[in-house]
Amino acid sequence: MLSRIAISKCSAFAVALLLSSFVFGTVVLANAARQFGGTYRIVEVKNQGENVQVRLALRLRNYSPADVKGATVSFQSSLPSAAKQVAAEGVTLRVNERQAVPPLEATLTISAREYAGWKNGARPSLFIDFEDATGKQNHQAIELVRMP
Repeated sequence: MLSRIAISKCSAFAVALLLSSFVFGTVVLANAARQFGGTYRIVEVKNQGENVQVRLALRLRNYSPADVKGATVSFQSSLPSAAKQVAAEGVTLRVNERQAVPPLEATLTISAREYAGWKNGARPSLFIDFEDATGKQNHQAIELVRMP
């Protein structure tokens, strides 16, 4: 009888440990979840030899808990030694905005190699920089999907 109680206590401890790990992991993943997303469409492409000038139409969504005002959207190349480019400044994104808002337009100069990657399924790496209500600076990735 004593061994049966000991096994039950051991099993209960294991189950409690497993549940607490699950809850903690869920909280960590929820905090790391995407807070900004959107779609992009390539509007115009101008070949400039080793570089390509690309005009994008961006429709961005804010899934974070608060509105964002005065943000800067920037592009970072996937290639080493390429400088960050500002795509748009003074951007306001309301939480889960449902109204149709005009797309942001951004013109970027990227390498022909980077553009070839985009044509083969790679996506532009855009980031949003903003100050939240507490004054904390934020730098977050924007998860994009290409529209035809």
